[in-house]
Amino acid sequence: MPGAIINPIAAEIGKRIRAYHEQHGLSQKQMAELAGIAPSTLCKYEKGQEMPSAPTLARIAAVMDCTMDYLYHGRVEEIVGRIDPLLRAPFLELQNFSEETRRAVHESAYAHMSREIMQKRARRNPDTGIIPGTPKG
Repeated sequence: MPGAIINPIAAEIGKRIRAYHEQHGLSQKQMAELAGIAPSTLCKYEKGQEMPSAPTLARIAAVMDCTMDYLYHGRVEEIVGRIDPLLRAPFLELQNFSEETRRAVHESAYAHMSREIMQKRARRNPDTGIIPGTPKG
């Protein structure tokens, strides 16, 4: 049966690919060229008629500057939406900095979080595992 969707994941991947090239002002042909595939193949992906192979999906993810997990599950929005707004913008902006700067920020943040985690563990009741003064659950 031509035109049938092979599975819901293929349909979701196709929706995300189409949304990307439309939001970025790219034609289907331009998007296909960037990903190194035929426009007719991209059309099948976007309609959910075909599932891209892992190497093709990786090339599409590289063009879209996203993860394959995003293409499969759309998780970036879910995760970004849960990040504290005070932290969201600065951390997203880090993508525009050098690898050295990103690494330094990561190491600094990790050191501060590790210290707080250790402080909480030190206050935890060894018998119950509960931190005094916090609700159970």
